Amino acid sequence: MKPLQPVTAQECEASAPDVSYELRAMVQARDLNAYVKQYTDPKYADSVLVMRNCAIESFLLHYRALREFFSSHRKMKADNLKATDYLSTWQTSALWVIDQQEIDRIHKRLAHLSTLRTTLDNNWDLPHMEWNVSQTFEEFVSKLTPVPQSWFQQATDLIKRRKPARAVTLGADSNSTASGGRPMMIFPPFQ
Repeated sequence: MKPLQPVTAQECEASAPDVSYELRAMVQARDLNAYVKQYTDPKYADSVLVMRNCAIESFLLHYRALREFFSSHRKMKADNLKATDYLSTWQTSALWVIDQQEIDRIHKRLAHLSTLRTTLDNNWDLPHMEWNVSQTFEEFVSKLTPVPQSWFQQATDLIKRRKPARAVTLGADSNSTASGGRPMMIFPPFQ
């Protein structure tokens, strides 16, 4: 396989809003899920379930796109965008980027129908997942020079508005953390 042509600086700049969009859409999907979750009236149960699934699947789709962007896996197509297009030395130690079990679980949930879907754990820790992405995004932007950093200003502003000062560890035996995050959307009540 012949080497792929590198992405140009102009293409990187023009595509930075797309990278930032993935973060914003992921965040909005999390907020939508939280908003819909508050409706417990049994007459809306089926609609709420479908809307929550749509929100979770949207979150996972954008989460997966950002995971691929930050990963060190080789590009499969020349037009694929990777963090290494912006910073050739980019490498992250973030475990969420390489967690193969989670990658497989997300793929099984999103990519195709499967008899194994019923065996999947459908509990997604969206605040923790958002925290992971935010940490990695900030790490990435901090390593860029000032001009490329400016291309991601909206994304870094979004992270700052949502992110608490620190993560909270859940219990002495837990490897999980939880983070807050102020919802960004205002939705009208169900009619």
